[in-house]
Order: sequence, then C-alpha cells, then structure tokens
Amino acid sequence: MKKALFLAPLLVLAAACGSTATSATGSKSPGAADPTTTSPPIERQQRTLACGTTIAPPLMESLDSDPVRFTLTAAVARESGVTVSYRITAAAPETMLSLPIGEIPPTALLLKDGTIVATGTPVKPSVEPAPAIGYPVGKQPYEKDLTVDRACEGTAFKDVSTHPDRYRAVVVMSVQNAGIPKDTKNPLVQASRTPQPGTGA
Repeated sequence: MKKALFLAPLLVLAAACGSTATSATGSKSPGAADPTTTSPPIERQQRTLACGTTIAPPLMESLDSDPVRFTLTAAVARESGVTVSYRITAAAPETMLSLPIGEIPPTALLLKDGTIVATGTPVKPSVEPAPAIGYPVGKQPYEKDLTVDRACEGTAFKDVSTHPDRYRAVVVMSVQNAGIPKDTKNPLVQASRTPQPGTGA
C-alpha cells in the first residue's frame, strides 16, 4: 500500500528549544506530549541493517506520484566501494524538509540477491544534537552523496561490475510525514538502482 513521503506540502518545523511541536521527520521536540500513535522503536523494527540480513518490512518504494519524491540519481561501483547520490524533491513550492532527517537518516546499502552485502561507515553522533532547520525542498532539490565502503565477509566490490544484475544500491530512511506520528505499517521508504561501473579505485 503506497503512502506519500509527506502528507502535506507545508511542514511543521521544531524550534531549537522550548517548542512542543513535532518536526517534519516525526521526531518529538523537548517538552512535547507523547503522540497517540508512533512507530515501534528502531530495535523492535529489527533495523540492524547488518551484513547477511534483508531490509525488514515495513518498507516502501518512493513513487513518482508522491508529493515529495526520494530518488537515487546515481550509483557508481569501484573497487573501493559504491558511491550513491540521492535527491529529495517536492511538487509544492512551499514544502520544507526538516533537517537533520530522522529517526533513521538516509542510509546507503549494497544488496546482492536481496541480501545486504556491504554497508557504509557509521557516522559518529555529534556531542550536542543539532537544532532542526528547514530546507526549501519545494524550491530546490536536497541532494547528497553517500558511500558504501564496508564490504561484508565474502564480498568484493570488484565483483559488482562482473554481475551487475545481482546487485542493487539502496538508500533507506524514515518516512517523512509533516509532523504527524508515523504510520507503523510504513516506517521506512527506499530508493534504489543498479550500480554502474566507474573508473578508478
């Protein structure tokens, strides 16, 4: 069942402090009341995203018809890893994206026959949580690159170019939904594409 990446074009952004609003990523600001409906905690979703596992449901693919679209614009495989580029766009000019993206930020993976065979180097958490900011995704795309550089045991990145049909570069993140508590049936959205061979290491 398809769910839109955002449910409304104008998003509610949480203030840095003293706010009781919920951010566009669905995370609760300090002092906010507990929502009546929430996604299960990440550990209950079994979101380990570890080597040898599959991406556990619930999971959905971003669609062209979504008011906000999450896409992979490139996936390039080299001997040192796979570089992926993702883009978030919106149909309505007034749409804002709350940054940083949570609960699960955009995370790049390499799958072989549907199983995770490589991951990215984990980002070290900041000492102080950054205040939420609004990015005008309705007026200009939000674009970032990620690198899958940690091959699981038995995997070599050079093999991706040999059998490209068996591999898929995937980026997953929590569904963004205009500050409304997440639908527990669809907490993650994904974008994916077949990696293309690149030049160099």
